[in-house]
Amino acid sequence: MTCKTTQERLHLFVDQELDQQEADRLMKHIKNCVECSLEIASLEHLKEQFAAMTSKPVPDSLYTTLLNMDTANAGIFELSKDIFRVVFRNAVKKFHISDADARRFHAKYAPFIQRWILFC
Repeated sequence: MTCKTTQERLHLFVDQELDQQEADRLMKHIKNCVECSLEIASLEHLKEQFAAMTSKPVPDSLYTTLLNMDTANAGIFELSKDIFRVVFRNAVKKFHISDADARRFHAKYAPFIQRWILFC
């Protein structure tokens, strides 16, 4: 297995989505490749960091206030989306995440991350 093939499948390995035979082949390569072993360690660390994130309940009054804001004040929401898009695109490139996995990750984490950016 080559580094390119391995790195394309690392995210599937970390998420335990590979069959046993392919996981074994990938592990064999990782044991002999420093670059790929560092990459998988990085992905596992990233997954742990996201798993450790917790969201705090947002008061209903805040939702009401945000929904009632006029469009002149809504620019901050667009800014939080823009910041997220830039960070997300860079992460996808850096970690060689497939389009399908990027869409799945985006659907799962985008609302939380955008709220986090907004309230920082």
